[in-house]
Amino acid sequence: MRRDVIEAYNKFDALCDQRHAQSCETAASLARDDLKDAELELRIYAKRCEDGLSKYCGAAVAMTQGQTSPVYDGNLAQKYSVLGCQAKDAYICLIQGDLHAPFSELTNIEANGAVAQEGYFLACQYGKGVERMTEDERARACNNAFYMDSDFELYNPNQAYRASALQTGCAMENHEICRQAIHAFYEGDWGIEKDVEQAGLLAEHACVIGVEDACGQAANIWRETGQMERAEKFATILCERYPSGDNCGVQFELIASQYNYEMHPLIIGEAKTACQKNNDRACYYVAVWNAETKGEKYQAGQSGTFFNKACSLGNRQACDYIDRVNSAAARRVARAESERQAALERAERAQAMANRASTPSWDEYMRAGQAYWSNWRPSYCQYYTRGNVTSKAECT
Repeated sequence: MRRDVIEAYNKFDALCDQRHAQSCETAASLARDDLKDAELELRIYAKRCEDGLSKYCGAAVAMTQGQTSPVYDGNLAQKYSVLGCQAKDAYICLIQGDLHAPFSELTNIEANGAVAQEGYFLACQYGKGVERMTEDERARACNNAFYMDSDFELYNPNQAYRASALQTGCAMENHEICRQAIHAFYEGDWGIEKDVEQAGLLAEHACVIGVEDACGQAANIWRETGQMERAEKFATILCERYPSGDNCGVQFELIASQYNYEMHPLIIGEAKTACQKNNDRACYYVAVWNAETKGEKYQAGQSGTFFNKACSLGNRQACDYIDRVNSAAARRVARAESERQAALERAERAQAMANRASTPSWDEYMRAGQAYWSNWRPSYCQYYTRGNVTSKAECT
């Protein structure tokens, strides 16, 4: 019985050599299910893999990478993964990356960062719509293609792969990769050549797909490069989504400073709307804009202004400004009161001096007293005096 199976296997194996696909499947099935011979089964897959058929490369990799497999061989697994990736099988390219990376789980193999990066990059590029490959796996491939740098292995990483992987990963709407891509291109960081325009485009896309902070980044980038209409567009989107967020108000202030606070209805209108939704930075921006362009300075004690609302919402700049104005007003009131008190004191001193000037001295009192008493006579003397003659001594 076994001899018959072997003969059948050999027959289909020969037909498989002639690239008869069904014969290959039958030979592999006989080896696996009837003969229980993993080496014969692997022989079928290996031959067809070397013919450039990725399907068989995947089967060969699966047999040789499992450490419990009777035909486990990490080096062969690496070899078949490379052949499968060369046949543009994105899923096997991902495996190529995993099998050659320094963090591979295979034993007794030599890691190769360059081959790993290439596998991850090709999986990232070709992985769209591949049935066996999830979007998360493809995103992992893009991320690893970027991170496979000299920190993992002493080799010269392909920077074009890294840059392209970031762009592809962001295009896949992977939020984390978008954040990394914007930073890398804007700063010229992590070995990526600085490209502010590309960073702006990535930030625009990230904003559209809902990456937090990306709208603000797009607005910043376009503002810095002088593309104000684009900056305003994304500042507006930012404030529509997060009207009470700090970044919304920041954008208004930055754009306003770029315009030198000149009239700009779109920005002012959006800022007022954001202020109505209790964005303190937007309220402060409108207050400053009114002060700079219309001369509407805050007056002490005034109510219902944008400065007051911004302060009531916790904007420190607005509160500090109001405190300065109120303090200045309080100082003016205090100074006026002090001057009034000083004037009163001066008047009191003048009156006191006038009073002292009209009061007789002690000597004058004494002389006046002596004059009075020297001429004093009792009232009855009038009855005893005729002319200058009196009959009483006290009346003389």
